[in-house]
Order: sequence, then C-alpha cells, then structure tokens
Amino acid sequence: ALGYVKLDYVYDYIQNIHIQFMSLDCVVIELIDPDMGSKVFNLLKTYKNQFYHTAYRVKDIDVTYQRLKIDHTIRKITDKIDSVYFKTKIQFFIFDGQMIELIEL
Repeated sequence: ALGYVKLDYVYDYIQNIHIQFMSLDCVVIELIDPDMGSKVFNLLKTYKNQFYHTAYRVKDIDVTYQRLKIDHTIRKITDKIDSVYFKTKIQFFIFDGQMIELIEL
C-alpha cells in the first residue's frame, strides 16, 4: 500500500510488541502492534496512527548522547535495552522535544 514494500516481521518479546518493517526507497518504517501489557500500548493510545519517534543508527550510544548534550536538550527516557530485531542495544531519548531511538551498530 502506498508503494511500501513489506520487509521483516518480528515479535519483540522484550517490549511485547509485534513489528512489521516496511520500506519505500531508502526510508524504513515500523508498524507496531503492542500486546495489552506492553509499555508501548498506552503510548500508542496517545499517538494513534502517527509517527512518534525517529531512529538513528550510531556507533556508540553513550558517545552520541554525550555529544548531543553539548548543543541540545536531551533526556534519557529508558535504559539501554536489547533489541530483538537488531540484535544490539537500543535506547530512547527526548531530543529537543521529540522522541528518538538510538540503535547501536
């Protein structure tokens, strides 16, 4: 639909969410269907069918966080957690008023 191509589907048992990755050109989006007990469930009730964060791949989450703190307002909103899909660490922040996810390479 809308030209997007289905990529991988994964169940993230750590966050209790079903994720369908979709792509269009070089943009990848994730469609999320949280279980009732997931922390993401209430978040998506608020945002409904909107983008609520942007993800960035970085070499080192801690180094990136320290660099961003120099010129921006950034606040950690989660600890680092394991990503079932990326098989690495991820962490969420509020960055200049928007939620971002850093994915460690």
